[in-house]
Amino acid sequence: MNVLSDTTKSVKEHFDVIEAAQVAGNLAECAFAMRHDWDGKPWNPPAREQPGVYAWGEAHLQYAYSLQFEATGDPRYLDVLVSRFRRLLALRDDRVGRRDELRGRVMPAWGSVRFSTRPPFEGKSTCWAVHAGMILYPAARFVRMVQADPGLSRRYAGPVAEFRKAITDAIRPGLSLMRRMRRGWSGRFWTLSARRTGTWRTG
Repeated sequence: MNVLSDTTKSVKEHFDVIEAAQVAGNLAECAFAMRHDWDGKPWNPPAREQPGVYAWGEAHLQYAYSLQFEATGDPRYLDVLVSRFRRLLALRDDRVGRRDELRGRVMPAWGSVRFSTRPPFEGKSTCWAVHAGMILYPAARFVRMVQADPGLSRRYAGPVAEFRKAITDAIRPGLSLMRRMRRGWSGRFWTLSARRTGTWRTG
């Protein structure tokens, strides 16, 4: 029987049943299953070696935990989110010395090779801004919710400081690009870039 068809249970009870049955100790590798990609095939290389792919699985799961706390007020969901985000943080490229092959340096983000499909960058490891945003979003929600509650702020003071730094570190490299893009929208930067390169310059 589909567990969701049992109308006698609350949403929290449904979530907890699914969590107990399906959420493993490993990080979620895609949105449809704890292991493998969305085609049911093992990631190549493994997800731990290209952790940007966790944006399409584990990030959704951590978002769900933040929503569960928001709906129920049960700090257990925040405890799980903290534990799981710390595991993702330990896989960040700068924590393991993984080099971004397109930028030529180690980035404070989560690289992957899966989405580098166009020559000459095919199969090259790089950090995508969308992956960083998706992975950081549940942690940012956590910080916001905790800081809005004095009791939670005391309980999670350590994780809040840790996550704020992780978020800042990850977005800082993109700030200069965002400033250049804003100038581009005004026309001047776009004109200069197009004249010199024939395309939109991204760094």
